[in-house]
Amino acid sequence: MKPKKGRLSRLGNLKQIIHQYFNDEDWKAFRSENELPKGKSEEMHQHILKRITEIEGNRESHKLKIIQLAKYVSAASIVMLVGAALWLSYSSNKQRVQQQHLQASNPVIRQTINSKPIWKTVVNNHETVKTVRLPDSSLATVYPKSQIKFETEFKGPLRTVYLDGKARFKVRKNPNRPFSVYAGGLKTTALGTSFTINTLARKHFVRVKLHTGKIKVTQVNANKAPAYISTVGTVLVYDSAQQLSKIIKATERGTLPSTFLSRKGSLITMKNIPLRKVIGLLNEAYGLCINAAEKDIKQITYTGQVDIQKEDAGQVLSDICLINNMTLIKISEQEFTIQKSNQ
Repeated sequence: MKPKKGRLSRLGNLKQIIHQYFNDEDWKAFRSENELPKGKSEEMHQHILKRITEIEGNRESHKLKIIQLAKYVSAASIVMLVGAALWLSYSSNKQRVQQQHLQASNPVIRQTINSKPIWKTVVNNHETVKTVRLPDSSLATVYPKSQIKFETEFKGPLRTVYLDGKARFKVRKNPNRPFSVYAGGLKTTALGTSFTINTLARKHFVRVKLHTGKIKVTQVNANKAPAYISTVGTVLVYDSAQQLSKIIKATERGTLPSTFLSRKGSLITMKNIPLRKVIGLLNEAYGLCINAAEKDIKQITYTGQVDIQKEDAGQVLSDICLINNMTLIKISEQEFTIQKSNQ
């Protein structure tokens, strides 16, 4: 009868174990004076096998415990790593959401974070006007020897343009984005209107004329109340050297203007007086020779006061030309020419 395969395998293992603990030299060196009874020998044999089995079982159990502990440590490490990754991802997403919300609620911050504004300058070196369409579809008519500067895209809460020279603006209405032009120390703001600004007529002077709608004119470097202009044709003249402004109101349309002329001593008071007659009065009062083409002045009237003792003739004529967009040419101390301005 042949032993079973599993039993042979077990016996082979036992032989290896026996050789592991008792080598050949130990067996050969062993001497016994008395031969053990057969039953006792078998009992010792079983005892030895039992102890070897217990030792090997304890060793395998210890290995299993170490393996299980290593598994637990590895699992805990994985959990900690996954938790840390999830926390970092959550914090990053939270910061990104807060930043997006801040940008969405504040258009100025959104513009600053997303991109820096890009500015464009248009210079008119020609002898004719140049029409420029702005990013919001507003139109700017730039006169010769003038230039404007503006953002290539109006992203912020304001639409801002810088002017050096003369330009007429036809503003596209947008209540949420006021339209402002900086020129000659003034800031002219409108929502939807048209107006002309001229800094070329005379040094240190700026002329703002309303064509349609309403505008607000503010002195940039002075703590003064702004001027609100709503009557079409009204002109604001600003002296940047003295930081003084004067408003010349327009005549109401559809009615014949009333006229008034008086002279008390050196003071001449005029209201809606034709410029041809004003020139005659000044020629007489100052002893001057003032020339002007009829076609250039026939539609112009003047309202104001002139004190011939306190005011210089050249200064008075300069003010009249500035208000009416005309050019004063001084030929001599006693002779002047007034003509329509090409600017």
